[in-house]
Amino acid sequence: MSTRFWSGSSGCVKETDAVESARPFRTQAARTPIQGDRIGEALVVLLVLLCIMWPAELPIVMFLHGVVRPVVGEAYLLVAHGALLTFVSLAALAVRGARLPHGSGDWRWWAASCVGYLTVGIAPLAVSAITGVDTQITYQEFVFGYIAPVAFIAAALSLSARDQQRLWTAFYLGWVAFLAGSVVMLGIAWRAANDSLPGFASAPFAQQVIMWRFTLGEPWNLYGVTMGNANKLSNNLVMFLLMSRSLLTLEGPSRGRRRILLCFWALAVVTLIVMFSRAAMLLLPLVIAASGVIGELSGASRRLVLATACCSIAAVAVTAPEIFDYLFAAKYLPQADADPLGTLGDRFAQWSQLLDFFSEHAKESIIGLGTSGYGMRFFNSPEPGTHNTFLDLWTQAGIFSPLILLGTIASIGLQVFVGAKSVRRKTVVAAGLFAIVLLMTREHSFSYLYVTSLGGLCFVVLIYACVAPDPEAMAGRYGPSAIGGCEESL
Repeated sequence: MSTRFWSGSSGCVKETDAVESARPFRTQAARTPIQGDRIGEALVVLLVLLCIMWPAELPIVMFLHGVVRPVVGEAYLLVAHGALLTFVSLAALAVRGARLPHGSGDWRWWAASCVGYLTVGIAPLAVSAITGVDTQITYQEFVFGYIAPVAFIAAALSLSARDQQRLWTAFYLGWVAFLAGSVVMLGIAWRAANDSLPGFASAPFAQQVIMWRFTLGEPWNLYGVTMGNANKLSNNLVMFLLMSRSLLTLEGPSRGRRRILLCFWALAVVTLIVMFSRAAMLLLPLVIAASGVIGELSGASRRLVLATACCSIAAVAVTAPEIFDYLFAAKYLPQADADPLGTLGDRFAQWSQLLDFFSEHAKESIIGLGTSGYGMRFFNSPEPGTHNTFLDLWTQAGIFSPLILLGTIASIGLQVFVGAKSVRRKTVVAAGLFAIVLLMTREHSFSYLYVTSLGGLCFVVLIYACVAPDPEAMAGRYGPSAIGGCEESL
């Protein structure tokens, strides 16, 4: 029996010539890998569908909570997006086995980052059991915010570059569909604001934009109900804008994926303006520069976009200076005093109160209060957090939890310099780490309301990017024909 390797469109293919092909049971033996391929392809199709649905996971789970939960109880969570994503991803891993693209990174660093992130999610399970708080939301947060995104990237890496590209294309196509649909909701809710919000109809447009942000939690605002928390959605959009070009060019450039990329950018930027999250808006210039999206535009298109942006900014500065008053000074009413810190001032006071509590309670500062312990102790509700990811982790599982997260961030940073990566990939990952850390110090949840997983993916996608296929690096190292090259097993 002879074995040889040859380069195929989806990587290195192993071809075996069996002399004993005429032996009995040949048909039965050959059927197993075919069946395995069919199961594997079916799982890939399911992952593609879940990627399309991923941006709409919050309204989906809200629908399940309102319609299915009264019938089946908490079992409705088993068909929530994050749970289905976990099941399918683990099944894909079991069928295909974990693999890493050849030459793009060191799997030991990748594994260390995944283990560190999962450890951050596991720690509150033990602490919540010890402190006696509600452990259901602890398990929910662990599955949706930690297990689901890690299982997904591991499953994605078990696929060929072509199939990985299918997943991310579906993911961004889902974003385009979700954001396009939200425009309809925006029009309906904006008209409702004229009737439901006093003074809204008569206010100048710039003031309406600022006032709008504070109505997203109102029950009449269908747009806010659909989109969820403005800050958290803006965080997600910032991270996926930054990663968009890298994730949509795993197999090199494509005209179809370029259209998806540009549509996503247009809709996402409009959504960020509507949400008007200050931190996200201030990070947008970094995202534009580091993502490489400008490279997708021709010279004339770049000049047109730059001219339009400059004219728009100048027009806003002249006709609606209130926008800049809010953006840079958090002044949302003409008669209000400027405060560049905005709500950070209130959060500093909140954080100071928490630090005072920990200084007086050494045991709690070491082991934490459990997942919902902070909210129950200070607000008599399990949902409130500290508006700071690192402090949230401290309250959940003690001082070592944020330290482990910092170690995980450091390991991702070190991966940037390991393996064959293009300058663009290094720039994107480094900028992503900078952005996610800033967002964590302000407000970011790995699992919003303990039932979503996009927040976790925002972090985990940086781990993925360190080892994902990098056509620019492969072309520079082995020539253009190396794109889509071999994979090596873990």
